[in-house]
Amino acid sequence: MGTFVGGGKHYVATVTDQDGRYRLEGLPIGDDDRLYLLPPNESGYLPAGRSVRIRADMPQATMDFTLKQGVWVRGRVIDDRTSEGVSGRVLYYAFQDNPHRPDYARFAGSFLHERRTDAQGHFEIPVMPGPGIITFTALDHTRYRRGLGTESITMPTDDQRGDTKMFQTVPTRLISDNEHILRQIDPEVNSEPLEVTLALTSGVDVPGRLVDADGKPLADGIISGKVYGNGWHPIRGETFRVEGYYPDRPRDLFFYHPETDLSGYHRLEGDAPAELTIKLQPTGSIRGRLIDKDGAPLPGVRLMGEGIPGENFGNTRLRLSTDNDGEFEIRGLLPGRKYTVMARYNGVL
Repeated sequence: MGTFVGGGKHYVATVTDQDGRYRLEGLPIGDDDRLYLLPPNESGYLPAGRSVRIRADMPQATMDFTLKQGVWVRGRVIDDRTSEGVSGRVLYYAFQDNPHRPDYARFAGSFLHERRTDAQGHFEIPVMPGPGIITFTALDHTRYRRGLGTESITMPTDDQRGDTKMFQTVPTRLISDNEHILRQIDPEVNSEPLEVTLALTSGVDVPGRLVDADGKPLADGIISGKVYGNGWHPIRGETFRVEGYYPDRPRDLFFYHPETDLSGYHRLEGDAPAELTIKLQPTGSIRGRLIDKDGAPLPGVRLMGEGIPGENFGNTRLRLSTDNDGEFEIRGLLPGRKYTVMARYNGVL
């Protein structure tokens, strides 16, 4: 028996003996808790879970589980641009109206039913017969589009936000953009293993370098747009690399060199160039003061905005926040460019 902490919560864990018996000690009294049963990967059983409440007057609680084997899904995840296997996590979700759910009654109470691929992208995972979905998320998650295959899922969605769809599945709700690829399956009871191939297409990397007005290389700047999404990343040395770029998905690139206070911007779109050379230019700055509706200063408020140089991966020199008098300074701004500054106060933007 052992303990571990996940998500800030204290867990108690144990392993069943050869007769399938287990014993958990140290469960909290009076709280609604949940037991999760995770069968060995090679067993073919689906996981299970159920709620439990321990009372002070209970000398011992007994809770039995009945597991049922599923149908194996086996396959490989590949990058069809490179023909190489992709490492990552495979998850299984069952449709809520899957007619075989009563045979796997405790599966809906489980946590996540997942398997990891090997280095060549191979995987196997037992699933419930009937309609369901397997998904894959790559470990190198910045190089691949998200939500591939969403349009092929026949299950109605209960919510849609832009291109992101949310499906009422078990054991948890499936959000399409949390996964790189989705594949609907519908194996029969006691069928032979279902073979599938999940093909992703990685974006390309675009190398580049920073130079000053005279063409002299600049080292150790920062970049926003290295991957899709917000956030600044350090440039170590004189070259940088934009990762996972797709020609049909333009990307705004911002650069800042703290030592010289030079900045740059480039919109990457269309075919990927062989190399980017970004010429940085002098910047401006703004100073201000943040107050509440009564005129009192707001200290320690984080400031942020697209293209505004900020803290990156442990480098706190550019952390943007108000001082004890509510005053702030934002550096590295390109003349003529419009910026939107946002403030995060008490966890709220």
